[in-house]
Amino acid sequence: MLPFEDELNDVLPGDLPNRDAVIAGCAHHLDLIVEANRIMNLTRIVSPREAAVKHVLDSVLAWRLFVGTRQILDAGTGAGFPGIPLRWYFRSAALHSPNRFGRKRGSWNRL
Repeated sequence: MLPFEDELNDVLPGDLPNRDAVIAGCAHHLDLIVEANRIMNLTRIVSPREAAVKHVLDSVLAWRLFVGTRQILDAGTGAGFPGIPLRWYFRSAALHSPNRFGRKRGSWNRL
């Protein structure tokens, strides 16, 4: 496993639905953020442990409250949190993430 995958595997709850997809998708997204941060400031949180906890775990921690959700609105997503982790968890939900700064949104549109 890569550093982000290792940390996500350590911190995400074992009973999180779609856990493997969340780990793989979010690890890839965090890699993209580190790369994009070389050009623009998306976030200052890029260490594997800190990113796993403050970006991904914080995004999905309340997943039980949203079981059955069909729509996700991530207002002001910036670097893609909490929208991207929620999208990996809620695979069938529609993700709406308005962001007036298209330059930031472009970094995660590929997901």
